[in-house]
Amino acid sequence: MPLTKKQILASSAFVIPASLVLGVYLRERQQDVHPDIAQTTQREPIQNTQDLHNHMQSKQFQQSYHSQLKSLKQDHFFLDNQLNRLEEKIKNTEQRMHV
Repeated sequence: MPLTKKQILASSAFVIPASLVLGVYLRERQQDVHPDIAQTTQREPIQNTQDLHNHMQSKQFQQSYHSQLKSLKQDHFFLDNQLNRLEEKIKNTEQRMHV
């Protein structure tokens, strides 16, 4: 049985591992503190969850988040249109084969 459009879209859901979020947070925090040596120094560990919460509330994080969300929505829209076109082509091909 072929997958439905919803199943295909659900299977491509975007999941962000916590370790990636923390890694990005630490890298950005280090760059904010010492932008010229951020790439060569060891990252500072998070002292508590309040640091992460404060960062997530920051304007820079919010702008980045909304920018990425907008990009993902555009990608989703594009892929949904592509999927619809392919489904139409498949239907047309099947109809021609059965005629």
